[in-house]
Amino acid sequence: MHKSFRRLFLCALAAGLLLSTLSAEGAGEFNGEPGAAILAGCGGAILYFDASGAVARRYDENVGNMGDCHLLESGNILYADAVSAKEIAPDGTLLREWTDPDGGSGDFTFSVQRTADGGTVIGSNSSNAILEYDKDDNLLRRIPCAFLDRPGSHDNMRWVRKTARGTYLAAQKSKGVIAEYDAEGRILRKMSVPDHEVYGLAEVPGTGEVYGTFLDCVVKFDAQGNEVWRCTKDDLPSLELTYICSIQIRASGNLVLGNYAANRDGVHAVCMFEITPEKDVVWSYRDAEGPDSFLGVEVAEPAP
Repeated sequence: MHKSFRRLFLCALAAGLLLSTLSAEGAGEFNGEPGAAILAGCGGAILYFDASGAVARRYDENVGNMGDCHLLESGNILYADAVSAKEIAPDGTLLREWTDPDGGSGDFTFSVQRTADGGTVIGSNSSNAILEYDKDDNLLRRIPCAFLDRPGSHDNMRWVRKTARGTYLAAQKSKGVIAEYDAEGRILRKMSVPDHEVYGLAEVPGTGEVYGTFLDCVVKFDAQGNEVWRCTKDDLPSLELTYICSIQIRASGNLVLGNYAANRDGVHAVCMFEITPEKDVVWSYRDAEGPDSFLGVEVAEPAP
């Protein structure tokens, strides 16, 4: 999350740069106040909520089964929607697109990250590998990963993040393992919850501690991979959660979480929310007419 998130998007709005497909629409209902802008990558759409909580813009052209979504410092949007990873300009123009030439059949990617040096890291779900490109889109490395479900499976891999140490954290979905790999693919540690699938992950800066979302719970692991904290759906009964997937650690230490299948098959659960380490709900958002899933939620942090 870039500190200039809110400023960049508001500048884009003021300049009238966004496509007509990014038309404003009525928002759902917030319980509590985020007090900041929010970018939400959803099933079939990308939504921008302004600081008042209104859906100011919506982009849904060529947005598929969303897995991961970020607003870059440039103002561009980077996202992965199973078909490919894409970068679009504020006006919606497709600037770059990545596919895996060795990915085979099946869902390609649900994860994309822009690194500090301008490169791009992608989790190739279908081939169960981590791909890293430099800023000019030259492939730097391909790291085959362990904990394979099967080639071409929908369930090999979800979020991947390169750490400040130069290692790679990967959520190996069906095996329920968050594994840390070095650049040669050696496993440095693994974190898991027995009999659970895993989707999202986030590392606490400077600590080696890692949060993972395991669909019915969020778990924190210490630097040695031991579980030290857990929040389950039962701890948050007012939210009527389905599957917890997206995660962001705010500067305060609070967690922002997105809910998969929030609006599906007659269910209308909370779409996204923020909790404290004490498991208190800061705010939540519900929209029965909104997209079915919220899988890449980022709240803007205020500038220092």
